[in-house]
Amino acid sequence: MTGEPDSPPTKTGYSAVDNSAGMMGALGLVAKLVQRQGGQVDVAMYDVMLSQLNYIAAAWLNSGVKPRRYAHSAHPYMVPAQVFPTRDGWLTLFITHDDFWRRFSLEAGQPQWLTDERFASMEARRANRDAVIEAIATVLQGSTAQGWMSRLVPLGVVAAEVSTLEHALTSAQTQSRNMVVEIATPDGTIRSIGNPMKTGAAEAFRPPPLLGEHNDLLSPAVTS
Repeated sequence: MTGEPDSPPTKTGYSAVDNSAGMMGALGLVAKLVQRQGGQVDVAMYDVMLSQLNYIAAAWLNSGVKPRRYAHSAHPYMVPAQVFPTRDGWLTLFITHDDFWRRFSLEAGQPQWLTDERFASMEARRANRDAVIEAIATVLQGSTAQGWMSRLVPLGVVAAEVSTLEHALTSAQTQSRNMVVEIATPDGTIRSIGNPMKTGAAEAFRPPPLLGEHNDLLSPAVTS
């Protein structure tokens, strides 16, 4: 399901299953605390990734709809919902209902899209995917990714420039969310990704443990 239509199978760009399984394991432990009972939490990576297929799996299980790959990471049901080339880079545009389509069309200077039967509704846009994508791609070439973001985001339209890692880690959004933090260690300060869960409490980050640092807290069976 991932990759261009005519390309070989493509893996994700990071360790999605490892991270997701870790989060499911943590949620399993929370569930045990809520239940107020002990016991094993069994989390298999295979199960976790199957669960993340959600609506894709439901479409096949209940209607026999086989998934297919679309160009530019397009969503199988919502149109437009993919990356588009702009004058200077790539823009992710994700329009989830017709009111957002109206806002986008007017801001893009294309009011005729609102009355064109091929474009006027979510269902029509999905049925005429190729024509819709071609028309949008032509319009988006008229400005930069940042230019489109500055116009569309205030309207509530989901639009974002495709960033490099360097840009994402140094962006104003990352700084405002405290998502790159400095941690003091015996060997000097290191920088790390911050905590994505903001609870209102003051954030404090400890250095990673040294090898064997917490052995005395573990059971003899673990440390022997």
